[in-house]
Amino acid sequence: MYKQFKIILNSRGAKLPPNCSYRLYAWLLKQLPQSIGSGLHKQGETNIAQYLYRDKDQEDYIWVLNVLDPQLSNLVFSVLDRAQIIDLHDRTVLIRSVTAEQFGSPEELAISGEFFRFTFRSATSFKQRGHASLFPMPELIVKSAGAKWNSVFQKEVQDFTGIAEGLFVEDYRLFTTRFQMKGNYIPGCLGTMNLRARLAGEELFLWQQLAGYINYCGLGVKTGLGMGGVQVECIDSKIR
Repeated sequence: MYKQFKIILNSRGAKLPPNCSYRLYAWLLKQLPQSIGSGLHKQGETNIAQYLYRDKDQEDYIWVLNVLDPQLSNLVFSVLDRAQIIDLHDRTVLIRSVTAEQFGSPEELAISGEFFRFTFRSATSFKQRGHASLFPMPELIVKSAGAKWNSVFQKEVQDFTGIAEGLFVEDYRLFTTRFQMKGNYIPGCLGTMNLRARLAGEELFLWQQLAGYINYCGLGVKTGLGMGGVQVECIDSKIR
């Protein structure tokens, strides 16, 4: 099964900037068998997508860890199940709770509906013609998510060509941010965007599956290192 872990962290009053997700990922790799951790570290695209954000209502930090490999997800679960404290060298954080959601096939992911809200939880950036593109245009969303889909579901490779033509931006509240990593500041966007799918039949169902999968795979570049964390949900047409 493919799994999404949500780890509630208690920072004991310390602030955890978004790029702490990179350090959490490094901690996780050290807990895994050396051969697996080294292999994931060397890969450009991994079967892990993760990000960190703060729950403003609860004032907790939530580390969302998506593991898109059934065998690896079992190993990660065993690590999280026994861990109580995460050592980030200059600070330690407590694990308050760990919950997991899982799916076995793409069909289970479909989000029914016509209107979709995208909440960009961590800095999201796309590469277009060798340069960073900050605005999440439908064609960039479909291209990025489609590539991530086909890299994981190799027995169910899909052609997403043409779907983006049926997606329209209805509303957006986005702003630019920077994600610090190894001395670099990578530009990206945060905020929300509403899309409407003017699709029908098989194309609509394929898009609904892809939209659900974005909750697990993220969007854009460096999703394994903490960028591109996105939550997608169906909304009422009257909500703006």
